[in-house]
Amino acid sequence: SVAAASLVSPAVQRSSVAFARARTARAAAPDDDAASPTDSSLLDAFQERIDEEGGATRLRLSTDASRLSRGAGKIIGDAGSAVNKALDLDGQAAEKNYPGRVGTPGGVLETGGWRLTVGFAAATIVFALYAAATTDFGDGGADAASCTGDESLCTRKEIENSRLAEIVARNNERALSSSLAGRQE
Repeated sequence: SVAAASLVSPAVQRSSVAFARARTARAAAPDDDAASPTDSSLLDAFQERIDEEGGATRLRLSTDASRLSRGAGKIIGDAGSAVNKALDLDGQAAEKNYPGRVGTPGGVLETGGWRLTVGFAAATIVFALYAAATTDFGDGGADAASCTGDESLCTRKEIENSRLAEIVARNNERALSSSLAGRQE
C-alpha cells in the first residue's frame, strides 16, 4: 500500500482523502438537513462509477499515466523545436539573416530545398551507420601472396606468417644455390 501510494499523484491523494472524509462525515451525521440527500446520492454515484472503472487504484494509475504522456509530449515537442531551430527547417533564420534573398538566383536555398538537403544528409548518415554495423570484415582468410603488409586484406598474424614464409623461401633458395655452387666446383 505504501508503494502504491508513492505512485499516486498528490492531487489524486487529496481527492481520495476528501472523499473518505465526506463519507465518514455523512455516516456520522444524524439524519437532519446537514447532509442533503442530493449530496449523498452524488457521492454514491461517484463511488459506483469509480468501482465500475476498476477502483481508486486504477483511477490513480490512469491519472498518472495521462500526466506522464503530457510530459512526454512536451519533451518531444521541445526536442522538435530545438531541431527545427538548429537546422532552420522553417526558413525563418535564413529570411532574417538574408532578407529578400531566400529562393532567388544567387541567394539562399528555398525552405523546401534546404529540407531536402538536410534529409539527404540525415539519410547518408543513417546509411553509413548501417553499413558500418552490418559489414562483415571477416577474420582475414586471404592467401599468403596477398598478405604483403596491408592489414585491410589480412590479419596481423597472416601478415607475420607471410613474412616468415618469405624469409624461409629466401633461405631455402640461398641454401640450394650454395649447395649447387658447391657441387659444381
